[in-house]
Amino acid sequence: MVQRKQSQKKTSRKKTDMTVSELAKVVSKGFNALEERIDETEVRLSQQINGINNRLDDLALNRATRDELQTVNKRVDRVEKKVGLKSRR
Repeated sequence: MVQRKQSQKKTSRKKTDMTVSELAKVVSKGFNALEERIDETEVRLSQQINGINNRLDDLALNRATRDELQTVNKRVDRVEKKVGLKSRR
């Protein structure tokens, strides 16, 4: 009987070792899949950030500055006075 228990322990230990090995493979596959998802997300976010940067650059280049707007407002006011229109402001 004592020998039987020892042999059962050896058998169950082998099963445990095999299970640990299989678990290690599963965990490894899980981490690899997670790494791929993170890489894909990183690429997508990088593209979105570049797109936002391009739009900001475009806005900065194509918008009127405060000084330019004040100059245009003064000119419009002078033209309205000469024509006899009331100012909208």
